[in-house]
Amino acid sequence: DTISLIIDWTDRRTAVLFGDAAGAAILSKDGEGQLLGFDYGADGSAGHELKIDAGPSSPSKNVRDYQVTMNGRAVFRFAANILVKSSERTLQKAGMSVDEIDLIIPHQANLRILELAAKKMGCPLDKFFLNVDKYGNTSAGSIPVALAEAHEAGIIKQGSKVLLAGFGGGLSWGSLLLKWP
Repeated sequence: DTISLIIDWTDRRTAVLFGDAAGAAILSKDGEGQLLGFDYGADGSAGHELKIDAGPSSPSKNVRDYQVTMNGRAVFRFAANILVKSSERTLQKAGMSVDEIDLIIPHQANLRILELAAKKMGCPLDKFFLNVDKYGNTSAGSIPVALAEAHEAGIIKQGSKVLLAGFGGGLSWGSLLLKWP
């Protein structure tokens, strides 16, 4: 994601929050890994709170015509709540509790959101893998980048139960629980 191309640099509410990144993860049936549970959804009625606005013109090929707009307070409240709710639904589907999880890799949007989510989930923040301090909010790339860093650092071990949880524009969300091969 090259979010820097669609940031209005005069809007200090959004410009300082986003960074560029890309990431991918390949899940396979081979090996011992398992998908233990998942949850996803969207609430289009609140989509105006975080969106990319192309303005009143017809579709443009000029990337500068597309700008991120965000109601920071509304997105903060949504994010802190949905990270917890979606994670709880995923854990319930897997028949597990947060205490049985080895690592939580959340969307790296904002440290305060993650601190509040950890508190609401009743687990220590050190159960969360964090890199938002290094890159800022890297949008869709944040979870795969964090997953790769946690794996490379040896934090994720064979058999680890890893919960991934994110949210985004529209307003949308998703979480899934993996047993690492």
